[in-house]
Amino acid sequence: MSDVDRSKRSLLKFGGYAAMLSYYVGAGGISVFTKPAFSGVLKEFTADEGKTILMVGRTMFPHDQIDDGYYMNMVETVDNTCAANTAALRHARDTINSLNKDAGGSFADAVESSREAILANYESSDFFKMVYGSTINSIYGNREIWKLFGYEGSSVEHGGYVKRGFDNINWIPES
Repeated sequence: MSDVDRSKRSLLKFGGYAAMLSYYVGAGGISVFTKPAFSGVLKEFTADEGKTILMVGRTMFPHDQIDDGYYMNMVETVDNTCAANTAALRHARDTINSLNKDAGGSFADAVESSREAILANYESSDFFKMVYGSTINSIYGNREIWKLFGYEGSSVEHGGYVKRGFDNINWIPES
């Protein structure tokens, strides 16, 4: 058997294993979440600035079960907003520099409690508000993430919550 035949065979074998694994994972009820597409290229911000923005969003809305890929959509939104508005870009860069200075180096690498304390001083800033709004839309407006939180989505089109088990409260002990 030639090396080409062996490599084709290995590829087919691997593909078969992957298909089998995906069948069993899907059949077992395990949800596999794919990260939303992020181009990986920021228009205005450097990678370090992007990492700082990501950690600002993660500090505001910390969800360990959510991958950074979802937060990167927020970073991309902030980047696009700043690309279209030079005043917003200048303010964002100034704020990022101030955050890093307040952290004594890198805000993104600081421990969470330090990041929280630092961010408390920026709550009224336009940068904070921009990241806050973008994170809410990117995280809580993403239907894929709803599954991670156990939220089934709107129930209006299904007859409301009462008809969907809202009154099935099995965690309260009966008197």
